[in-house]
Amino acid sequence: MPAAGPSDPLVHLRRQFAAPPAECRPGFVWRWAGRLTRPQAAQRVQELARQGWGGFVVEPGPDVEPRYVSADHLDLLETVAQEAAQVGLRMWLAQGASWPRAGAGPLPGEYTAQVVALEPRPSGHGLKPVRPTSVAAAALLADGTWRALPVEQGSVQAPAGTRELLFCEARDCAGKLDTLSAEAVRALIEVTVARCVERLGPYLGTTVVGVMLSGPELRILGGGEPLPWSPGLAGAFLTRQGYELAPHLPGLLLPPGEAWEPRDCDLAAVRCAYWDTVTVLQQGAYWRPWRDWCEWCGLVCLALTADSAAPRQDHHRAAEAAHLAGVAVEVPPYPDALAAVDAVVSAGSVANQGEPAIEASRAKAAVVLAARGAEVVPAHVRTAIDGSFARGASRLFMREPLEMLAGVGAETVPDTPEAGDESRIGFPHVAEYVGRLSAACSAGEPGAAVALYQPDEAAWCDPEGEHGSRARQTRGSAEGLVRLLASVMVPCDVIGYDALCRARIQEEALVAGSAAYDLVIVPQTEVLLIGAAAKLLAFREAGGRLVFLGDRAPAIVERDRARPLGDSFAGLLAGAYDVDLPKRIDQLGGAFGWPRMDARMNLMDGAAPAYFASTAWLTRFAGSALLPGAVLTVPLHGLGPFAMLMYGMYGQTPARMQAEPETVRCLVRHLPDGAAVTFAVNEGSDPAWVSLGIVSGVPLVVERWWPTTGDGEQLLVHQYPSEAPHVRVRLAPQESALLVCRPIPWTGRRD
Repeated sequence: MPAAGPSDPLVHLRRQFAAPPAECRPGFVWRWAGRLTRPQAAQRVQELARQGWGGFVVEPGPDVEPRYVSADHLDLLETVAQEAAQVGLRMWLAQGASWPRAGAGPLPGEYTAQVVALEPRPSGHGLKPVRPTSVAAAALLADGTWRALPVEQGSVQAPAGTRELLFCEARDCAGKLDTLSAEAVRALIEVTVARCVERLGPYLGTTVVGVMLSGPELRILGGGEPLPWSPGLAGAFLTRQGYELAPHLPGLLLPPGEAWEPRDCDLAAVRCAYWDTVTVLQQGAYWRPWRDWCEWCGLVCLALTADSAAPRQDHHRAAEAAHLAGVAVEVPPYPDALAAVDAVVSAGSVANQGEPAIEASRAKAAVVLAARGAEVVPAHVRTAIDGSFARGASRLFMREPLEMLAGVGAETVPDTPEAGDESRIGFPHVAEYVGRLSAACSAGEPGAAVALYQPDEAAWCDPEGEHGSRARQTRGSAEGLVRLLASVMVPCDVIGYDALCRARIQEEALVAGSAAYDLVIVPQTEVLLIGAAAKLLAFREAGGRLVFLGDRAPAIVERDRARPLGDSFAGLLAGAYDVDLPKRIDQLGGAFGWPRMDARMNLMDGAAPAYFASTAWLTRFAGSALLPGAVLTVPLHGLGPFAMLMYGMYGQTPARMQAEPETVRCLVRHLPDGAAVTFAVNEGSDPAWVSLGIVSGVPLVVERWWPTTGDGEQLLVHQYPSEAPHVRVRLAPQESALLVCRPIPWTGRRD
């Protein structure tokens, strides 16, 4: 690898790339099960060090002996920490949202989770008694409509002609912790990790660096199903939304399609307000107490907020909860595990948008690979590793037993060593490979200039919940676009409601944490929360660019109503350009400030599809930028051409990249002095070529770094702005490479 000067900002990255430190190497999720003795634990730690791991997560199982947080268990933890300190490994403590009955005793009743469900009572009019557990009531009237009944002084008055009477009853969920209660969560901390940390005091911040925290399961349910409840929920709803929940609660619990009064409110808006309140309440009651406690102890709180097999609808809000130092998702190492974009991409995005935390041991975006008992195939592990980093991960953990990982060796990376070269065979080689990717993919600042807003309110408003047709349509349009942008190598982050509202508007850019976006895309959605609409409108008025997918404008949800855009938010779509390509190619130039384009393009008939299937039409957009404040609307059938349009606008760093075929996924990071590091991986089964065309007016050097060996080679030197050299890089199937563009001083002469 070429030498670097002492002032070169790449020096630190080069050193980490050549010899990955412990914080960049993969971590092992060590599940304690059955009987474990001190000698066995010490031996296991030594094995982890010999195999090249950077650290491990202690995850106690329900059947572990000695039992969790007992005196013997704490003694064992201290032994493990002492051994880890001696061999230079980092140690994490795992904790979930479950109460540890074996070590802490039965779950106190006041900390037990609840749901609210409908319960029928004998019908008939007149005064009906109310149980202490009843939080609301409703009556089915003679005209077939349901009406809420006020609960007063322990009873309700059923009107004449009542055909059916329903009560909303709060029920305990035996053995489950109330994660909507901060008091319950603080009690959980005190009886679990706080006891462990008290024993491990001498190792905090050096060997013991953080807590891997699993979040409570929260599904966005539709009508007819019990809903999460907590004694403080009604008060939190009133404070946040400005109106009472009880009169509307029976309507949320009724099956979809039932007629509900009063008609002057929109039940979809109330449903949205309910889930907004629940997720905010869990944010403050569960995630923030953990964040505050970890910060007080000097530990990193790594929040395991999502599973790619079943992405959580509250992932963004949970991950953004309190600017956590790290966000983790769990990914199974199967061939199609990375098809869904919500988990890994949004974890990387949240890490980009978060505030700086404990930099010395910041986890940023982590991925936990877990085969869940299935056979570990080395090639699949390699695919999952590369795919995770290309989608935004910066740290990697692996959950499998060491015996299952024994076969994961040199065959998982290209360039298998010659026979007899044992230095590059086995898991230590994989650990170094992961460490190099981690160092590169966490360096500098994120390179995405495009953000996709993830409107969780689409699922909140759907009467069928997260699996409803409206929610699926919104999710499908978002995932489809992210995949298309990835196929043309345009980096794109996902931004949630809290990060959008928290972001600053600065010089035509939306600035969230260390990320800055000059274009925000809104997928097809029937609703937008008023806070999101207000920030998007302010962004456009300041010169930001917006794109709306789909063929209809969303309604704005405010309090208990969902209203059309109206005068207040008409500016979101005013003067929008319809990007229905190739039909509207004659109008598209206006978005870039050009004269009306050639309308004869519409008359090409059979030639038009072939023309647009190629990249010839992109030459007129290459390197162009939308006018400040421009808004585009894109029908869903036009996502493919739109993605190519985005490539013409954003598919470039100092070196413009294009891949053939479109199976290359890339991640871009910008370093302080203008250098750019691009991690590219060929996810296809055939070789791919990555073409780099230099578009920079600054002299620079393009290098290729090999994550399999730590070596590097110089591809070209660009000295003169008048020249536009190209270089092609071949990637074998499943091969990866780091392409580094670094500025150099101008010499004024040709070498």
